[in-house]
Amino acid sequence: MRMFWNFAALAFIVGGIISYVSFKNPIIFTIGMLLMLYQTRPIMPEENLPKKFY
Repeated sequence: MRMFWNFAALAFIVGGIISYVSFKNPIIFTIGMLLMLYQTRPIMPEENLPKKFY
C-alpha cells in the first residue's frame, strides 16, 4: 500500500509539471509537492508501535 501512495505522489508531480508547462497552472504541482513531502516524512511502521497505542 505504501508503494501505491509513492506512485500516486510521483504521478501527481509528473502531472503537475505537465500542467504547469502546458497551462501555467501551479495548483496541481503544489498539491503534488505537498503530497510528496507528506509521504517522505518519517513514519513508524504499525507493527513497531508500542502496545499502548492499541
